[in-house]
Amino acid sequence: EWNGKQYARIQKIDFYIRVSDWEYTDKEYDRLLYIMGILRRWFGNQIESIWSGEHGEIIKAMLLGETGILDSNTTELFRKGGISHVIAISGLHLSILSEIIEKVLKRFQKPKIIQLEINVFLWLYTVFAGASVSTMRAAIMASIRGTSVILDREEDFLNTLVIISFFCKKARFNIYILLNNCFFTPFTFY
Repeated sequence: EWNGKQYARIQKIDFYIRVSDWEYTDKEYDRLLYIMGILRRWFGNQIESIWSGEHGEIIKAMLLGETGILDSNTTELFRKGGISHVIAISGLHLSILSEIIEKVLKRFQKPKIIQLEINVFLWLYTVFAGASVSTMRAAIMASIRGTSVILDREEDFLNTLVIISFFCKKARFNIYILLNNCFFTPFTFY
């Protein structure tokens, strides 16, 4: 069962803050993240203009990873229904997107080029959707799979695990994430 306090402790989260409006004022900024933020707000506004209220919030959570905008009742309904993974961007979303891209491009391009394009797209989407740990893990796994196709190599579970652990450490993720069940769950089905 989910234990929010334990999760916060593992993530070294001492408190939560909700911000309704903010502006980035530092002159030194990452241009890609800045552009992705603008695109994310634009897509969010487009979603709100098409779907209003709770429906728009759910779609924004599913596509943009903005789960913080959902009210507690909606989140609880998803949790009780056992489908909270639908609103948490992770491997499910990335695998659906990569399959769609592969099916569309399959008729026009070679598999290696398609895998390269999928890798690039998945990383852009990962940054666009907020780069959560689960999305990063899924993007790394998909990239390793895509790279193995590009290099005509077979992927290996242990190599994949070591590479993901290395990237998480280099990206300055909390190393205790590697001890978290959420990190290893996708590997149980590998």
